[in-house]
Amino acid sequence: MSLLDKLSDEKVWIDFYERKVDPAFFRISDAKELFQYVRQKRYLPVVERIKSGNGLSIPMKKRIAKSGSSKKRVVYSLPEDETMVLKLLTWMMIRKYDVCLPENLYSFRPNYGAKDALRKLVSMPDISEYYSYKLDVRNYFNSIDVDLLLPQLKSLFIPINKTGRQAKNLPRQVDEAFKSENHILMFPAGICSRRTNGVIRDLEWKKTFITKSVQTQRDVVPIHFDGRNSDFFYNLANINKMLGLKFNIAMLYLADEMFKNRGQKFKVTIGKPIAWETFDKSKTPAEWAQYVQDVVYSLKRH
Repeated sequence: MSLLDKLSDEKVWIDFYERKVDPAFFRISDAKELFQYVRQKRYLPVVERIKSGNGLSIPMKKRIAKSGSSKKRVVYSLPEDETMVLKLLTWMMIRKYDVCLPENLYSFRPNYGAKDALRKLVSMPDISEYYSYKLDVRNYFNSIDVDLLLPQLKSLFIPINKTGRQAKNLPRQVDEAFKSENHILMFPAGICSRRTNGVIRDLEWKKTFITKSVQTQRDVVPIHFDGRNSDFFYNLANINKMLGLKFNIAMLYLADEMFKNRGQKFKVTIGKPIAWETFDKSKTPAEWAQYVQDVVYSLKRH
C-alpha cells in the first residue's frame, strides 16, 4: 500500500492519533480536536481531492505577532483539514525514510534536534578552525520565548553589572574563562566609545586582559569594528559626564542605537595575533593595554 493510499486508512489515522497525543507535546484541546477529526473522517474529502489531481487549496496569507515584539511576520497556511492530512503524510514519510537520511541532518527528525547538533559540533576536533554563518536568524529567534532562550545563553557570557555591585563569583568566572580552551571576546574599555573634541574613540582600556593573557599564556587577537552610534547618543553621554551623574543614562539608549543601524553594513578588521610573551616588564600592564588599543585603531587605516 502506497503512502497516498494509507492517507485513507482509518487504522493508520488511529495509530497516528495514539502516538501523537502525548501531554508533553499536545494540549488537551488539540487532542480533542484531533480525536474528532479522525472520528468524523474529515480527512477523506481532502485525500480524494489529492488522488483526483485537484490538489490542495491556495495557502492563505496571514500576519501574526512575533513573540516579544509588536511587529508581525507573514505566514502562509492551509485550512485545518488539509493541514492535518499533510501532518500525517509527513509523519509516515519520516518513519519510512528516516533511515535513508545522513547522520548530520538534524532538521525535523524524530529523536534529533538542535541540541544534538550542537553537542556534535563542540565535540569535533579543531572546531575552532571551522566557520559557518546563517544569513538571517531574526525570525527564528523571534519565535522562541525569551525566558527559554536566555538560560541557554548563560554559559556563553560572563555577566558584568553596569549599575551596581558585581557578583561574588565574578573573579572565579573570569579565571575559569581564561583557563578554558574557549575563545574570549572582550571590550577592554567596558563601555561604548565616546566623542571627545569631535573624535569618536574608546576611553581608557582596562588592563585585565593583559594580566590574564600573561597569567594564562593566551595570545591576544586585535579586532577593530568600524561603526558609530547617533549624535544624540554621544551628546547625551557628554551631558551625562558634564553634569557629573554617576548613572550612565546613555546606556539606556543602546538598544535603540542597535535598531537604528538595522540593515547597515559594518567593516570588521582582524589583525595579527599578539603573543602573550610580548607583554613583558618593559611596560606596565596599563601601558600594554594602551599599546594594544593603538594597534586596534591602526587597523582602521588598512
